[in-house]
Amino acid sequence: RQRFLQMLNDGFLAEAERLYHSPNFDPSLPSMRSVGYQQAWQYFRGELSHQQMVKEATRETCSIAKRQLTWIRNQAGVMWNVYGDKFSADRVAQLIHSVLQNDSKVNL
Repeated sequence: RQRFLQMLNDGFLAEAERLYHSPNFDPSLPSMRSVGYQQAWQYFRGELSHQQMVKEATRETCSIAKRQLTWIRNQAGVMWNVYGDKFSADRVAQLIHSVLQNDSKVNL
């Protein structure tokens, strides 16, 4: 919810409205079917209130995040890094250094 509210504060609706009124964009485009735009366009067409649009976009964002986490958990060798952990950047740098030392052909 915080992520989507921050998007709104950062001007997402103004951007979405410009695209909504542009002749080069329509709801069938994959980019316009993404979470947020889909609900914004419903809002612009009067199909959702502002509150409903925020609720729907937030619900869909959470749903995508859950699916992404499920997919990530099922991947072998995943290493979790906690955002905001003051040592996380050091751990990532050490991991990259270690991988590069062991296999210079690794694509990161």
